[in-house]
Amino acid sequence: MRESQSAEDKKDNNNLGYADELIKSKIRAFLRNPLNPRAEYAYDFGDGWVHVILLEGILDRQKGVDYPLCIGGERACPPEDCGGSYGYEEFLSIIMNPGHEEHESRLEWAGGEFHPEHFDCSEVVFEDPDERLQNLDADF
Repeated sequence: MRESQSAEDKKDNNNLGYADELIKSKIRAFLRNPLNPRAEYAYDFGDGWVHVILLEGILDRQKGVDYPLCIGGERACPPEDCGGSYGYEEFLSIIMNPGHEEHESRLEWAGGEFHPEHFDCSEVVFEDPDERLQNLDADF
């Protein structure tokens, strides 16, 4: 389950928008106030991940470029189901300490290696929302 809301929605009666209902929504639906172009995205209720999305600008569309397009970012995405920010801190502490008794098992769980500072825009994959919606429908 995922939840998205703009800063404006949060201020106005805590009006929440759920991904099931908003999967085809445009970003501008969340970042509609140019004076406060910020939205929060709750990714995983169980682990408590909340992403803050800040619209820094709108670029002109370029011919021959596939969109959406990642133009920047920082650090590797935490492994799925690592236990939220506290679990991720513990995970990093363990994998950075080769003497820790869980070092090898945690690295194996994360796929054999993990580099928390790594980020490469070319590795960002955007899913097709229509295909994702069809897969959601098929699951129910």
